[in-house]
Amino acid sequence: MNKIIKNKKGFTIVETLVALSILLVGITAVMSVSQIGLGSIPIVRNRVTGIYLAQEALDGVKNIKDRNLLSNSYWLKDLDSCYPDACGYDVENNSTGRAEVANFTDLEVKINDKGLYSQSATSGNNTGFTRQIFIRETVPNKEAWVYVRITMPGGRFVPFEITEYIYKYF
Repeated sequence: MNKIIKNKKGFTIVETLVALSILLVGITAVMSVSQIGLGSIPIVRNRVTGIYLAQEALDGVKNIKDRNLLSNSYWLKDLDSCYPDACGYDVENNSTGRAEVANFTDLEVKINDKGLYSQSATSGNNTGFTRQIFIRETVPNKEAWVYVRITMPGGRFVPFEITEYIYKYF
């Protein structure tokens, strides 16, 4: 009796096709997930920028309040015009060189030639964001409510809002 011994070396064509199809399904899944991740980069960038714009305005309001207190002025001087109408915030106003909260005609945020965000500048690149600040004294001569809203009309951005109370502490 002659036994025929088959030498099994390598893969059959069916095994190779199955392995390739599994590999292609895996690669397709990874590529589609990475495409979704790359598509969300502008949304995340806008969200982070909006958060920073809101925080910048809130910190600016606090700094102006502190500047007023240190100069023995009315603690909400230049801030009390922000209710019921919205105000804007500039880190460095062109005319005074100081931070300013005021009723600007245009609440769209621009980035000026120094890289600072501005709402009173007539020149600069538009960012697409609008920033509105509302300040209302809740307890006379002691406490005020500050509300900042960041929007991006026509953009893919969920409006961002931040609220805080500021106090006259001395």
